[in-house]
Order: sequence, then C-alpha cells, then structure tokens
Amino acid sequence: KVERVFNITLKHYHSPLEGSYHPELDQSELLDEDSISTYRMLIGSLNWAVTLGRFDVMFPAVIMARYSSIPREGHLKTCLKIFGYLKYHQKGAIKFDTSRPEMPGVKLETEYNWSQLYPEAREKLPDDAPEPLGAPVKTWLMWDADHAHDLETRRSVTGILFFLNNTPIRWYCKRQIGRAHV
Repeated sequence: KVERVFNITLKHYHSPLEGSYHPELDQSELLDEDSISTYRMLIGSLNWAVTLGRFDVMFPAVIMARYSSIPREGHLKTCLKIFGYLKYHQKGAIKFDTSRPEMPGVKLETEYNWSQLYPEAREKLPDDAPEPLGAPVKTWLMWDADHAHDLETRRSVTGILFFLNNTPIRWYCKRQIGRAHV
C-alpha cells in the first residue's frame, strides 16, 4: 500500500491530475537513487491500475511515466496525488453494457461502399457458419488530444477509447511523436 511505503495518509482529490499542471516545468530537487526506485514502482503500479481497467488515470500515468529516468520531488508529489484520487474513487469499474450506443446529434451509423476500391473482393464465409443470434454489435471509438500541452516540446498526448456497444474494451494513450524542424 502506498500509504505504508511513505508513512502518510493520502488526501482526497477530485481529479487525478490538474489540467493546468505542467510537469516539464518542474524545477524542484531531483530525487535520490532510492526515491527514483520508489517513483518507478509508483509508475508501474499506475500502469497496472490502467491495465486492470482504471483508464481514468491513463493520461496521468502516461504523463508521469515520461519522468521515470530523472524524476523530481514535484513529480513524486503529483504521483501521490494520483494515488489519493484512486483511494477516494475506488468504485471506478468497467460496466458491461450491451445496449446500443445512443448519442443525440451524433451520427454513428456510417455505411461505406468499398466495392469501388475493391471490385473483386468477396467475403468468404465458411459453409457451416451458424446463423448470427441476437442484435448486431456496434463498434465505435472516442478520441481526444491535449493539443500541444507540453510547453517544452509542444507535443500532444492522444487518448483513445474503443467500445463494443456501450462497453469500453480497449483504451490507449500515448504522447505524439514530434516532427523535426526543417
């Protein structure tokens, strides 16, 4: 438990990371070797929480993992805030919802005619394929990016949630690759 490792009581936070927080500007003291190891353990634990379905801390985990090689005191304090958020928001869970997505004003149904691009293509189904049962399944995704939030590199972080009907089944978050200036 994080509280035992640090001999502290985690505080309650309503958000895992403040929107105005810029870890790249942190000028606090660098951590010593033992604290760096502890910081990496925290990052690993956050990544494990994301793997287990807590994608609400995926963005902060990705942002803070960037500083695993040379973390600072401020980065460690921010990680502890993320764990404070997790402690007081333990009910975060993936709800399996097989209903079809309904979003007023958003067109989810898009039909594509691929025959113009692939006129010879035919779908090959096995002769003994069973008839489908139940309602059709809708796959869809949501994505967002924090446009150029990093003030040093101007890189963005993109997050993607992939749904099967209304159940999130895959989540992904990554810092975008920068382009070389010509």
